[in-house]
Amino acid sequence: MCSNVIAQPEAEDLQDLLLDCLHLDAGRPETSVLAALGQNDWRRLTELGDRAGVRYQLYERLLQPRLRPLVPADSLAQLQAGAQGQSARLLRLRTTLIEILDACRADSLPVLVLKGMHLAHDVYASPVARDMTDVDVLFRRTDMPRATGMFRSLGYTLPHDTSNLIQLAPLHKEYTLTHPQHGVAIDVHWMLTRPQWDASIDEDELWDRAIVFGIQRRQALGLAPEDLIAYLCFHACYAHHFAFVGLRPFLDIAYICARNPDLDWARFSRRVQRWGWTRSATLTLSIAARYLGAQIPRRLTTAPSHTPADFDQLQRDALAFALAGAGTNDDSEVNLLRIATAPSGRARLCLVLDRLFPPRGQLIQEFGLSAGQEIPVALLHLHRIARLVPRHAPKLWRHYRQDGAQRAALAGRRRLVAWLNTPDPQRNGSE
Repeated sequence: MCSNVIAQPEAEDLQDLLLDCLHLDAGRPETSVLAALGQNDWRRLTELGDRAGVRYQLYERLLQPRLRPLVPADSLAQLQAGAQGQSARLLRLRTTLIEILDACRADSLPVLVLKGMHLAHDVYASPVARDMTDVDVLFRRTDMPRATGMFRSLGYTLPHDTSNLIQLAPLHKEYTLTHPQHGVAIDVHWMLTRPQWDASIDEDELWDRAIVFGIQRRQALGLAPEDLIAYLCFHACYAHHFAFVGLRPFLDIAYICARNPDLDWARFSRRVQRWGWTRSATLTLSIAARYLGAQIPRRLTTAPSHTPADFDQLQRDALAFALAGAGTNDDSEVNLLRIATAPSGRARLCLVLDRLFPPRGQLIQEFGLSAGQEIPVALLHLHRIARLVPRHAPKLWRHYRQDGAQRAALAGRRRLVAWLNTPDPQRNGSE
C-alpha cells in the first residue's frame, strides 16, 4: 500500500486505496483490503474516485475477476453510471472539437489540440477513459485574427467589434468560448504561459515538434510526448497549484510513460530547466512515480539538494490540494487561497482586480448577451459584483476567522507556493 498522503486523517486509508487502484501494477490492491471495507467505506471510495476524475479507471480495476466479487453491486452500478455519463460528455466534446478541426482544415488554419482530447485519443486505451470538462486548443498568435473569424462563422458569441480574441483578454493566455448549441467550453489559447506571472516560452518550438494523432478518422496535431509531460507538470503546478486537478495529471503522466518507453529524458530535463519548470516537473513526476508506478528516471523525481528536507510533505500538500477541490466548479476557495499566498501586495491586488473585473467579452458570455448589445461595461461590472457578494461573503468570513482547517490549508499552500516560486538556474539557448 502507498503511504499516507492526505492531511485529513479520517480519509487517509481510502485515499491510499484509491491510489493503489490506479497504480500501473495490476496486482494492486490486495483483496484483503477490499474485503475489510464496509458499505460506507465503499460509498466514500466511489465518491472520491468520482471527485478525483478517475471513476473510469477505478471501475475498470474493480472489474478484475479477483476483485469484482468483493465489490457491492450498488458501488459497481454507481461507477458504471459515472462512466456512462463520462462517455456522453466525451461525445459532446468530441463533436465540438471535430467541428473546429474541420473548419480549420477548410481554412488551412493550423490548430494544436491540448491536454484532455489529445490524451484521450492518443494515450489512453479508450478515449472515454480520460475525463474532461472542456476542449483546449492552441493557435499561433499570428493566426488569432483568422481563428476569431472562424469561431464567429461557427456561431460563437463574440462582441461585434472584436476581430481578435486576444483583444478580449490581452493580459491572459487564453479566452473561453461556449459552443452555441452544445454548451461546451472551448479554451482558445494563443500561448501556454500567463504573461503576468510566468516566464514566457517559445511556442514555435512546440509547433516544430508537434505530432500527428487521429480523432474519428481525422488527423490532429498534439504536443510531442516530452513537451506534453512538461506542460502537464507546469499546468498542474503553476496554473492551479494542484487545486481542482484531481489525480488526472499524475495518471496522464504514468500512461504517457507506459505508452512511450523511449522518451528522451535527457532532452526533457534540459528543456524544463531552460523554461524554468524544473520544480514543477520534479514534484509532479515524483508523485506519479511514487504513488502510481510511472517509469521515470530517479534523478528526475528526487528533490535537488537545495530544496527543503520535507519534500515528502510537499508531495502530501500537492495531493491534498489535488483532491480537496476536485470535482467541483466552485473555484472561489482556491482563488481566496491564491490571493492570500500571493508573493506581494501588488500581486494580491492584481489577482483581486482580475477576479472582480474580467474582460468585456467574458461579461458578455456570463450575462448571456448578444454580440451587438451595447451595455456599459461599468454597469455589467457592478451587476456582477452584486451577484458575487452574497455568494462568496460566507467564504470570505471563514477566511477572515481562519479556523483550524483554513489555517492548515493556508500553511500547506504557502509551503507549496514558496517552494515552487524559488528560482532555479536556467539554461540559455536551444538544445
